[in-house]
Amino acid sequence: MKVNMPTRPRIRIPDLLLAELIAHAAQEHPLECCGLLAGIVTPGACEVTVRIPLTNHLKREDEFESDPAEMLAAHRRMRREGLEMLAVYHSHPASEPVPSRKDRLRSIDERVACVIVGPTGDVRMWWLLSAHEQTEANWETK
Repeated sequence: MKVNMPTRPRIRIPDLLLAELIAHAAQEHPLECCGLLAGIVTPGACEVTVRIPLTNHLKREDEFESDPAEMLAAHRRMRREGLEMLAVYHSHPASEPVPSRKDRLRSIDERVACVIVGPTGDVRMWWLLSAHEQTEANWETK
């Protein structure tokens, strides 16, 4: 039975996937990295089960755009495996892990969280509600 995505749910990320996400940011430094976190929606929280790294085809230090073919493959994989897109992640190699105006403008959906890795490996998660509004997400590792 598929559970509807609650508004701004708690998100749980396995320690290993979080470590891989941080390593991805370090590997791509000084460029921004990007990728997706997918998983299952339960009544109490969203459980991340898969990290899908993507190529930042802009190859920039201050902006990312995922490779369209990789994004299509990621969506097909999620559909095939019965997973929901829970978050888009990227890094800020030279600034705090706080959404930029561009991040807010390019948000996919206010039900998809935005995870940002800062220059020292610090991670913060956000709900991007509009071009002018964001709120920090409730998340935890497990």
